[in-house]
Amino acid sequence: IVFNEDSNDHNFRIEGDGDANAFFLDAGVDRVYLGNNANTSLNDCDARLQISGTDFDKAALSLTRYSDNANGATLVFGKSRNATLNGNTIVQDNDELGKIRFCGADGTDFGNTAIEISGFCDGTPGSNDMPGGLKFSTAADGANGVTERMRIESDGSVAIGTTTTASMLNVTQASTGANICLLYTSPS
Repeated sequence: IVFNEDSNDHNFRIEGDGDANAFFLDAGVDRVYLGNNANTSLNDCDARLQISGTDFDKAALSLTRYSDNANGATLVFGKSRNATLNGNTIVQDNDELGKIRFCGADGTDFGNTAIEISGFCDGTPGSNDMPGGLKFSTAADGANGVTERMRIESDGSVAIGTTTTASMLNVTQASTGANICLLYTSPS
């Protein structure tokens, strides 16, 4: 069954017992809404799939895995440098592979990010070789954007308050730029 064949711009809606827009396809903008029938732009992102609700259950996404092993449910992000769907072009060092953004209403819109966690390629990838790192960023009070606060690089080194690593743990005090020394003594 094909709905909206030949791009006739016909919206499609499924009602629930208590939700007039349990599923709503806005054909004019190629967007699917669950629990709503209008776009909510978050940080200038008009997502193709949007879930909206007025309580915990209605505004949540749940992943559950049932299996007799140690593996859990998975959320997977992917990135290719090819601009064509299904194209497979190798990514490059420092390419962002995926991110999670947290935005709050500021009385005007949802235009600013408060927190961002992103995964990135950290090195030279090749066949069956994908070095990766994580960046953790937050917005300071009064700021309208995030600043990187911590990163974990592909070799396991950690940088806090700086984006460069000279050793396994690098901590810099943001207000003064001074390095904070941590001393490790091997147990005897």
